[in-house]
Amino acid sequence: MTALSNLSLPLLLVLALGGPAWSAEPVFSLTITGPSGPVEAGADIQLKVTLTNVSDHYVQTHYANTDQAEWQYDVDFRGPDGKEPAKTKDYRDAFRSVRLDKPLSEADRKADEKDYPQGPPTPGPYFLGSRGIAGFELGGSRTNYLNLSKLYDLSKAGKYTVQVSHEDATGTNSVVKSNVFVVTIKK
Repeated sequence: MTALSNLSLPLLLVLALGGPAWSAEPVFSLTITGPSGPVEAGADIQLKVTLTNVSDHYVQTHYANTDQAEWQYDVDFRGPDGKEPAKTKDYRDAFRSVRLDKPLSEADRKADEKDYPQGPPTPGPYFLGSRGIAGFELGGSRTNYLNLSKLYDLSKAGKYTVQVSHEDATGTNSVVKSNVFVVTIKK
């Protein structure tokens, strides 16, 4: 009984203080790079997204087995009006079958009604890679590419912003966000 009481006080303290102490600092950074000047409307716009271990130790996190950033990260893309531009038909089709955890937006549903008068297709055979665990040495990084032109309607001139985020699954319970990258589209 004495051994049990000796363990009770430390256990109660840990529970009262919210469990073991985890660092609130993310162990990863995310960086987006891309074209440095204005891009013609309709041109291919590809951004480079790099996830880097900025901790002082080896870490592992979930990581999709694909070089396409749109399946690896949550993408926040905004047009000149501050709203998400319309997704392309191909992106909506792939998104429908891969991101079952996120429903299509109202704008996407309306675009589907126009593109598919008989109703959208059932989620198709889009094999975009499996999700697994990837290890990162100190300073180690992985690079993915985000092709905005294949994902969104970029026919309107103006400044667009993009930011990606990734859940830090290493115990910090945080979401790592990239820099906000600005793409200027001209007619």
